[in-house]
Amino acid sequence: MHELDAFAEDLASISLRESDYAAAEFGLNARVRDYFHEETLAEVLKARRILLGSDHSRPRNFIKACLLHILHGNRPYALSRVSHPITPFSPTGPFEYRSLMERLRTRCERLMSLQWPEEFVPGTSWHSDFREIPNLLSEPVNAIICSPPFPGMRFDRPNWLRMWFCGWMENDFHETSRGFLERQQGRTFEVYSEFFQVCRDVSTIGSPVILHVGGSKAYDMTEKLTAIGSRYLHHCSTIIENVENVEKHGIKDKGTTSEHILLVFERR
Repeated sequence: MHELDAFAEDLASISLRESDYAAAEFGLNARVRDYFHEETLAEVLKARRILLGSDHSRPRNFIKACLLHILHGNRPYALSRVSHPITPFSPTGPFEYRSLMERLRTRCERLMSLQWPEEFVPGTSWHSDFREIPNLLSEPVNAIICSPPFPGMRFDRPNWLRMWFCGWMENDFHETSRGFLERQQGRTFEVYSEFFQVCRDVSTIGSPVILHVGGSKAYDMTEKLTAIGSRYLHHCSTIIENVENVEKHGIKDKGTTSEHILLVFERR
């Protein structure tokens, strides 16, 4: 893969600055620098500098996505000390050098070797807020399937190490995050009024709009979202699955989610 060779050359040409190492002092569960051997940390900081921002070619974005996957975890593929692949809990174990390019190349080549299934259809993705979707679509869609953020869980926190790699620092977790629905719903669920209006505006007549939400004793998204969504769409059904005794994923405390719920609406 030519782009991997080019990335390796870019990595070798970077000279780290004090600001790069200062950025590694940030952390939530632990400091960034606590997760990596010093040589691995240097490679991670160089890669971070190269990949900051979103104005990259498709091959380089693919490399970035692969690198984010191997950034932390509890398997040999990970660059970090022993942590967790979902949430970067405070690391344990020895500081062992793990080559960034070696593990990145393995990950990229493994994915590139996969064969697309016959039914595969290429799609399009945007790095944007849901409020911008009406301006991005060239035509209405015939289905919407999504999973709004569960109340009581901030998705930037479990993903903080990857968010850091993408450029976030302490102020972003406190202030920038306020612009996202997951924090806005903490004040009022009426933010979903705007969300459902967008769903109605961008979908064709008869289109299903399906929301996967979490249920817990502390938060009742089902009743509130059904009421708000029914202002703009027809509520067809609610499907509930109890997950109190499943889905541990190796984490002792999986949060307050006790049910998985599908809210099924239709655009009329």
